[in-house]
Amino acid sequence: MGVVNPEILYLAGSAGARVTARKGQALQDFSEGMGQIAKVLTVKRAKFDALKAEFPDGIDRKFINEDVREQLTSYVTSEKEAYNNNIKTMKRFPAFTKKYKNAVEENNKIKSGMTKVNEDLMYVYNSGIEAEKIKLADGTLPELEDDHLDLATGDIWDRGFQLTREGINIGDYAITRESQGEQMYKPITDVKIGKASSTTGSDNYNKLSAEVLKFGMDGGTMDDGMKKYYKNKLNGMLDGLSETELRHFYFNGMNDDNTNESSGAYSKLLSMGYEKMEVPDEDIDPTGYQAAIANNLEYNRQLDKLKYSTNLSTPELKNQLMNTLFDVHTTGKNQFDTKERKNDLKAKQRQQVTQKEFFAKVPDALKDQYDGGEVAIGISDIKTRKSQFDNKKSFQGQFYYYGYDPVAKRYIQFKNLEAFQANSDQDGFLKPNAIRSPEYKVGGGNYIIDDQLLDRERLNETGVVDLTNVG
Repeated sequence: MGVVNPEILYLAGSAGARVTARKGQALQDFSEGMGQIAKVLTVKRAKFDALKAEFPDGIDRKFINEDVREQLTSYVTSEKEAYNNNIKTMKRFPAFTKKYKNAVEENNKIKSGMTKVNEDLMYVYNSGIEAEKIKLADGTLPELEDDHLDLATGDIWDRGFQLTREGINIGDYAITRESQGEQMYKPITDVKIGKASSTTGSDNYNKLSAEVLKFGMDGGTMDDGMKKYYKNKLNGMLDGLSETELRHFYFNGMNDDNTNESSGAYSKLLSMGYEKMEVPDEDIDPTGYQAAIANNLEYNRQLDKLKYSTNLSTPELKNQLMNTLFDVHTTGKNQFDTKERKNDLKAKQRQQVTQKEFFAKVPDALKDQYDGGEVAIGISDIKTRKSQFDNKKSFQGQFYYYGYDPVAKRYIQFKNLEAFQANSDQDGFLKPNAIRSPEYKVGGGNYIIDDQLLDRERLNETGVVDLTNVG
């Protein structure tokens, strides 16, 4: 073995030490690098966990119709899966890459789409509640009427629907019919609540009718001048209505059975030759049944066509409204004439007043003395006899004679003057020696209770009595 140079050994030892030192530094650097990577991964994982948490929460089931839940669950599940796949892509690729940017863009669409679907579901829910409270205006266009009623009843989903990232699309009945059965869709927010029926037209017309009625009740005559006056007022009333108010007034009552004879629409259809028919029993009259069904379908079709009209202030409407006003005037004038006839009768009776049910029984011998069988007596005569009665004095009634008995303190009714005079003194009182029988009879006269006497004579009220019905 050769001799080893000590200097070489020194140098060799130094080199090993340097190598060992470098390895130690590298290991330290590696450990520190791994720690930094772990920190970065932790931050990145937290970031992507946050992204996953950004997926919209589920939609409250109480606002979701049963018909929607199954399809909605499938939609949400699919969107969540797509959302999570995009997060995985974002984990694998740097932020500057196209794949990363596309994943971010799609997830933003998914989130906004879920928000829009949720808003649309709430729109349908709230619109349905509101539609239930509204009485749909008559004359609403058929497609708008369909939308309103479907919202109110919850049948909107029966049309078919799509859940998209742009929101919910619903089947469009009107366009689908026109496209011969091909399913067409429109945004659910295009389904609108109908307008509540306006009563402005009816209110204004009722005021005009009340004015015409009063004119008739005051005795006004509907001559040519007044007809022109009220036609001008009617035209002014119609011109003062907005398009919506006129439409509601024109179709008033046509939503119920489409046969409201007071409606302008009904009058127009009638002038066109369309009138709804009563449908007979199919088993009894099958031919008539088919004819009525076909007629009524055509009637409703023409009514729907009329709803699209923009010119509703028609001559038919004006004629119908004026004819109604003339009828109202006639009613008022008839009341005035009746009142005047009564006033005339009262004027004629101011000096002579008839008495109702003057006697319970009138002697036949006296009936011939009165024309027409009607009993009449002057007011002054009534007052005179009433004064005699109040002072307990004898008096001559319309048919009978009454003497007062101061002993019995009662009146006696005599049917003829002879009996009255035979039993009464010169002052008309019952004679002291008159025979008073236990049956309350005195020489052809009968005692009468004061109330009965008042009732028969009717000294405190007036009226008419038909003598053929008494006696």
